[in-house]
Amino acid sequence: MTLVLTCAVILPALWLFVLIAGELVWAYRSLEVLLAERTLVLPEIIRRIPWLGEQLQQQLDRFTVEPAGFRQQVAIWAHSWTG
Repeated sequence: MTLVLTCAVILPALWLFVLIAGELVWAYRSLEVLLAERTLVLPEIIRRIPWLGEQLQQQLDRFTVEPAGFRQQVAIWAHSWTG
């Protein structure tokens, strides 16, 4: 019974985590390239959200100017999520 439960629950969950990790690496690389190419501007509807829109745009501007800061912030987020 333990073997059946392991095969039915644990193995698919591990497979899912591996897939998600691969997608996150791809998304990180794509975003890093996009930030290096040009300055990103949030859509108007998001920028008009009080406080949040301004904060998000400031973060995008900061990461565009300083790509190393983006890499460092992602490392901090990844460490906290995996911890």
